Amino acid sequence: MTDSRLKYEFAPTGGGDETGSNDPVTSTFKGDCSYHLARETLQNIIDAAIKFPVKAHFELFTMNSCELPQPDQLRKIFEECWRYVRGAPRAQDFFKKAWEDLGPGGIQIHILKISDFNTRGMVYKEGDKQCDYHSFMKAVGSSFKPTSGGGSWGLGKGSYFAASSYRTIFISSMYGDDKYVFQGKLRLSSHIDIESREIMQGNGSFGFPGQKPVTDPNLVPEIFKREEQGTDIYIVGFEESGKWEELITKSVLNNFWPAIYKHMLEVTIGGEEINSENLEQKLKKFYSLDDPDTDKNPNPFPYYYAYTTSQNRKIFEKELPVLGKTQLYVLENDCFSNRVVCFRSTGMIIQKLLKLSTRKYAAVFECDNEKGNQILQRMENPTHNEWRSHNDPDHIKPSKELVNAEKEINSFIKDNLRRLTKLDEGETLSIKGLEKYLGIPADENYVFGTPFEIAKIGELQEIEDERGPELGKQDRDRREVRTKLKPVMQTVETKEAEEGKGDEFFVGEGEGDGGYRESEEILVEGGGIKRRVAIPINYRTFAPKNLNKETEHLFIIRSKSSKKIDIEVRAAVDDGTLPVSIKQAEDINGNPLKVDGYWIKAVDFRVNDELRAKIKFETDEKLALNLRAYEHK
Repeated sequence: MTDSRLKYEFAPTGGGDETGSNDPVTSTFKGDCSYHLARETLQNIIDAAIKFPVKAHFELFTMNSCELPQPDQLRKIFEECWRYVRGAPRAQDFFKKAWEDLGPGGIQIHILKISDFNTRGMVYKEGDKQCDYHSFMKAVGSSFKPTSGGGSWGLGKGSYFAASSYRTIFISSMYGDDKYVFQGKLRLSSHIDIESREIMQGNGSFGFPGQKPVTDPNLVPEIFKREEQGTDIYIVGFEESGKWEELITKSVLNNFWPAIYKHMLEVTIGGEEINSENLEQKLKKFYSLDDPDTDKNPNPFPYYYAYTTSQNRKIFEKELPVLGKTQLYVLENDCFSNRVVCFRSTGMIIQKLLKLSTRKYAAVFECDNEKGNQILQRMENPTHNEWRSHNDPDHIKPSKELVNAEKEINSFIKDNLRRLTKLDEGETLSIKGLEKYLGIPADENYVFGTPFEIAKIGELQEIEDERGPELGKQDRDRREVRTKLKPVMQTVETKEAEEGKGDEFFVGEGEGDGGYRESEEILVEGGGIKRRVAIPINYRTFAPKNLNKETEHLFIIRSKSSKKIDIEVRAAVDDGTLPVSIKQAEDINGNPLKVDGYWIKAVDFRVNDELRAKIKFETDEKLALNLRAYEHK
């Protein structure tokens, strides 16, 4: 029986802010619980290592909901939340189900237990705001990990609550000389306490009054007792209980194969261990070198092979001014997807970059020195899947050091891939024959203005905007850097145009290509031939950086088509074109365009014969775009 002094406790709001069920800390990790859970858990475990390899165990078991500590009190809290969120149907359903699950007799629920070994445990020092316990259980948006550790935002704990159908976890840890800490944590919503009639905060805990943890192992409920140094985390009501072993295994293989290969980490999932000796065997079980690596179906095997094989791979190494010593491992294969995975000393894959080349390859970028790791940690976002200079949680404006580090990564990768494809330093990628249509040099400092203007940064000239009071802040900011410079209309003879006729295309100042392109009329599909009606279009493309330092490709298309059309988007490389997967596309007013792979679908030119739009690709490179149009089917 649980000690009666232990209880669930929430602090009053005291007239301050109330919280709803859409907790930003938790919702950051919604969508793929197992993926984020494995990433955040193993990153924390590696950071707490006292010797390598650290070991992590994922174990699923069931228990009756009424066996949870103080189930009647917990049920009462869920009822209070349920009554308080009326008007929010999804939140009501969530809390009502939790309340029903804890009713008389209870139900069988899943508990995911995550245990670590060869770690220091979750150190607790009362009043110490920099100890492990305080960072994990008490702080939001802050972290006191070592400077080269895995996380710096303090938001990763949200993944544990996102995986719980009760938004409730328990931690049980031994550390130091047989010291102990135990506590429960809940991230619910504000509610009115039935007894005090006060509005309570949404975040609470289970333990001693004053939201104090249990430090006497004799008072810990038997099911949660820890017997050796390290930490157990219990996720109550684990949501993904069907194929949980496979889901977590794939997440581990995708994200931590470097740590496992380098003997830093061993992971046991439902009794099956993954270690450095059987890593390749496990990869072969779930993946093949012939399978493409895509966002929806990631494949880590090509990168593991590029990093570990001694046959035909190329290794580029350089001492970078900011990041220090770095390496790039590259392996060519016709089945590979032209991507680069990046990791640092934690052994966790952080980002994956698409870098186009006519030579198919898989590449691995590694930075494993102390100086570079401290810088890269500051560049990681809350979900630890990118390095950007503006991610630094301690500075509003990116520091020059981080800006230069980001440039170093991109330049180091790009320069060595150019060496791979035997392109000379400084050579641009373009479509053969395109230069005769473009006589104006590219300038990367151009931005997209209003629907009828293209402006150069630095020439500040206020102009009237015909939309008047509808102008928003973003548009006002753009207006400050617009001038009256207009695109020039020219008539050009092209091979694709009908004999004796010319057509118009845009020659503006910016980066990209333009001109009349008539798409092929015959496509081979499934071994047969299918005719599609090609639609003549005129277009002009640009690739400036936006305010978030991401590359946005901007284009203007004109067509006199009386039907909806599909636009195929390809990137020009040194001796041809390649399809490029589109991440997001919208018109100049922010309306989303329908995207399917590297197609923009069902564009309607019947009302307006011009489309101005923005595209973001999975890659952040500036690309020379080749657009082709077909009648929409």
